[in-house]
Amino acid sequence: MPRRLIAAFNAGEISPLLDARLDIEKYQNAARIMENCVPKIYGGAFGRAGLEWMGPVKDHGKKVRLIEFIFSATTNFVLEFGHLYVRFWSNGVQVPTPGNPAVPLEIASPYTEEDLFSIQYAQANDVMYLVDGHQPAQKLTRLADDSWTLTTVPWKYPALLVENVTATTLACSATTGTGLTLTASTALFNAGHVGGYFQIAHRRSGAFTELALTATATGSEIRILGKYDVFTYGTWNGTLNLERKNELGVWEVVRTWSSKNDRNVQVSGEQLDEAALRFNYTETAAEGSSPPRAVLEAADSRIYGLVKVTGYTSATQVTVDVVQTLHATTAVTTWTEGAWSDYQGHPRTVAIHEQRVIFAGTDKQPLTIWGSLLGDFENFRRSTLADGAFAHVLGSSRGNSIVWLASMSELLVGTQGDEWVVRGSDEFPISATTVSIKRQSGYGSAYIGALICNDAVMFVQRGRLRLREFVYQFERDGYTAPDLTLLAEHITAGGVVQMAFATNPDPVVWVVTGTGQLLSMTFERDQSVVGWSRHITDGQVESVAVIYSAPGQADEIWAVVRRHIVDASGVAQTRRYIERLDPAKWSKIEAGDMAHMIYVDAAKVITLDPPASVVTGLEHLERRNVTVLADGRVHPIRTVNDGTLYLERPASTVVVGLPYTVRLQPTKTDVPLPDGSAQGRKWKTNRATVRLHKTLGGEYADAPDREFYEMINRTVDTPLNAQQPLYSGDRELLMKSTHRGGLDITLRQRLPLPFHVLAVVPEFDVSGA
Repeated sequence: MPRRLIAAFNAGEISPLLDARLDIEKYQNAARIMENCVPKIYGGAFGRAGLEWMGPVKDHGKKVRLIEFIFSATTNFVLEFGHLYVRFWSNGVQVPTPGNPAVPLEIASPYTEEDLFSIQYAQANDVMYLVDGHQPAQKLTRLADDSWTLTTVPWKYPALLVENVTATTLACSATTGTGLTLTASTALFNAGHVGGYFQIAHRRSGAFTELALTATATGSEIRILGKYDVFTYGTWNGTLNLERKNELGVWEVVRTWSSKNDRNVQVSGEQLDEAALRFNYTETAAEGSSPPRAVLEAADSRIYGLVKVTGYTSATQVTVDVVQTLHATTAVTTWTEGAWSDYQGHPRTVAIHEQRVIFAGTDKQPLTIWGSLLGDFENFRRSTLADGAFAHVLGSSRGNSIVWLASMSELLVGTQGDEWVVRGSDEFPISATTVSIKRQSGYGSAYIGALICNDAVMFVQRGRLRLREFVYQFERDGYTAPDLTLLAEHITAGGVVQMAFATNPDPVVWVVTGTGQLLSMTFERDQSVVGWSRHITDGQVESVAVIYSAPGQADEIWAVVRRHIVDASGVAQTRRYIERLDPAKWSKIEAGDMAHMIYVDAAKVITLDPPASVVTGLEHLERRNVTVLADGRVHPIRTVNDGTLYLERPASTVVVGLPYTVRLQPTKTDVPLPDGSAQGRKWKTNRATVRLHKTLGGEYADAPDREFYEMINRTVDTPLNAQQPLYSGDRELLMKSTHRGGLDITLRQRLPLPFHVLAVVPEFDVSGA
């Protein structure tokens, strides 16, 4: 009588299209059904924790997007982005308004329900930059746990396009002030320019200032951007300071030189941000054979002003505020339009790479990447210095827009048609003058942010049905993009909507599909583990996010779930809840804390002191049949009415929620027969050995459509008034089976209890010609 050892399920659920591919190595470690359990790296299939009910969203009638905000291992938040608002969750509760704990903290947002799943973001400490391709880039700032702001990014200097090369001129009605008129000589403006910028350059009459070094004196100021030179002539005895006016209008010393009739100065410098500079001279002694002097000379003969458009009048006139003082009001052709506006488009994606904020992909510039100054995230004023801002364009033959960025050792870029790598040189990072841009693959990406999973980057292929890993391959000295859904092409039906990544205790990618299904993919490249599973709940999952948890607990997986209840008048109602997979699952198991285990969804853990048989506060489960765990014991199913349910007996700790079923069906097998393969023969499963780990309950059958039998029954060693302990070890299962076309043994768990399968060893007969 043949026996087969099925010692691992870490290849996850595989496609029905592979049902005949017993020759594939991964097939032997896979499952035909893996539902509501997560394949472990080590091989076992472990039933998932339940979804704990955290609270309702603000508006049940509109979708909500969850975004993680992780400041440190101990300080992190889940952000509830809804229609034109943001709310905050931390430490398992909703952050309240200061001074009014009954009201959730809320700030206004420009993002509508339609925008939410287009948002991409990058975080640096307490600041997060957000883009969606429609709205101006936003800046979310955490001032305190209960104090946040969300504003349009206040650019220190905006990104610009190339300088105008047409005959069109611009002239502003004044050099400083607000509410001014900017006039174009031809039809240039559009209502979409409101909120955008124009840089206007005028030639200065003189590009230098001079100071006689014959007495203590202060020279005239000169505006300088870029390179400048300092010269002294003659013989002088004193101290010469080069000073710069700061943002407060205070003059600061940039550099100092001294002479005792024995030196002259010839020095070059560069001013990254436009500023006023001047000389200040202190004479020590009036000496010298010839009249000495100092000269400060700007390399650029132009002075640059900047205006922001605040109103649209006509195609030739707009209203502007002066952001940086203009040199004159004369009309000039030397102007440059801002790169980002409603007319030009706004960035679709953002990343933080090599101490810069990187934005990319607008409507008019779909293949352009903009990098900020080094360490100055909101300054995009370009220069030729290594730490200056830059703009580079992918040299693609197609106009596929950039849709994601990922920062690894290099900047990885995904467009709608291909994947690229942007890097500097071996010695220098990416800059205005040092860059290498190379195409790596041509799969194309959906407009979903790439996911960094430890040392791997994952992206969703165009069409949203395949998840690919963008990984460096030494053999080809370049990147490849293997398909992570190759063996489970069915798993992403409905299209990927959102992804999140948990690292503790196991690396797992969590995926939400357009049909409201929650998927998991256990991923450990070093061990060649890619294992998918489906997580079915009574409702539809619409969003997912992952944050760190408390020490000793698993990463917290948060979800928005659309569920259905029936109100007191008997009318069906849709509700959207924020729920969390129980992060304390393993600590409870290790402690034997059966009373607080959560293996139901939309779950609430209620403490009754003194013990009682009436449980209230369950309005979120109104008119639903719920599964109950009372003091660690399974209670008969009850129905919630008016937010209340009644127990058969008093209890102290009650866990109430919607039931779900864990299902596991291993793949088929083959055995050699004297006349060839056993495929196409008749199979009969007689018995099986199941190796379990800290499990209670469970059922088995020789096929998913057959009658199921209990796997673990109460033993005589356990007193009737005591809780049955969790079981680890082997269980012998006797099958009431029939002849079938293959090995179809199926395991399931319907009780609100742990269920962990390490191995299955079926024993069977094969017959037939």
